Amino acid sequence: MKHIAFLLAALVATPAFAQSAYPPIPEINFDADVNFLKLPVGMNFGDPVSVSVDNKSGDIYVANRGGISGPAYAPMANQILVFDKSGRFRHELAPGINSKSYVHAVRIDRDGFVWVVDKGSDMIVKIEPKSQKVVMVFGRRGESSDKNGQGPRYEVSDKFTPGKVPPPQFNMFRMPTDVAWDAVGNTYISDGYVNSRIAVFDKLGAPIASFGEFGHGPGQFSTAHNIQVAPNGDIYVADRANDRIQIFDSERKFIKEIRLTSLPKPPGYGGMPWMENTAGSPNPNAPWSLCITPGPNPVLYTGSGYPNRIFKLSLDGKVLGAFGHTGKGPGEFGWVHGLACPSENVVFAADELNWRVQKLTLHPDKAAEAAAAAAQK
Repeated sequence: MKHIAFLLAALVATPAFAQSAYPPIPEINFDADVNFLKLPVGMNFGDPVSVSVDNKSGDIYVANRGGISGPAYAPMANQILVFDKSGRFRHELAPGINSKSYVHAVRIDRDGFVWVVDKGSDMIVKIEPKSQKVVMVFGRRGESSDKNGQGPRYEVSDKFTPGKVPPPQFNMFRMPTDVAWDAVGNTYISDGYVNSRIAVFDKLGAPIASFGEFGHGPGQFSTAHNIQVAPNGDIYVADRANDRIQIFDSERKFIKEIRLTSLPKPPGYGGMPWMENTAGSPNPNAPWSLCITPGPNPVLYTGSGYPNRIFKLSLDGKVLGAFGHTGKGPGEFGWVHGLACPSENVVFAADELNWRVQKLTLHPDKAAEAAAAAAQK
């Protein structure tokens, strides 16, 4: 599906754009393939929430909340589905692991290990994909004898009451959301819904640091929903309920925040309230998902759940372009919950409410992107 470039330019003279903190942003031309990932007959996605691509093999991993053997029954409804680089279904990864309860993210590290972040069991596991063996475990699932079988989680609402949630422990999590790594192999886990912090471990799994707490100031979080580490070591956190991306340096010191809420909705957008989210944030363009492209000139992509836009940014926070909006057609989205970007012009989007993963091939106008970046200096 082709989208016409520079549609946003028509809004320059409108009051909404006049009040924006950003100059006109180019609309990125793109094609959307909603059938690139080919499931077997009789099998469907059900809330795919995360997608990741192995940059060596090209294999594609999807974190899916949908069972293949019948109706969805709690932990049985969570899967990691594996596809080859042509989109052909291969198998379900490690179907019997004890951590799967309400999967939130799947990521592939530089050595090809698969990491699964599970919000329901408060666990993160590292899996060797060929043997499908678990090689490292973070966190612990609640036991039946615990209150509500939830262990040390506490309710999400508790984080709004000072003193209600005890300080986090290094190897215990409360609704974690994502995982990333730096160049030396340190692991960064966004412990996002309750603890509102980032936990850091070395390559052997030993704790290094924990930073952040619930709040709205610099270095504080309200639903740290996605995390990425740039080649230079800077840490990017999608601080969803605070409507911002926060950037920290390799020493975990706050650098800056990026807010996209002042950008207008796409032209001609009438709104589809039944496919928009106001629970995570009532404001448009709050960041749900992040990915940073590999290679010598990386860029950052971020996706929203309302109005389901995907933005392309330079690593210093300049908005280079945008595409997509709420809907059910190709190139339209219902909650961009997860992103993978194996290259600058190929992006996979976990289109949660539409029960699909879209492969997006971008055709950016480099001159327009350069002009947009220059205008934001």
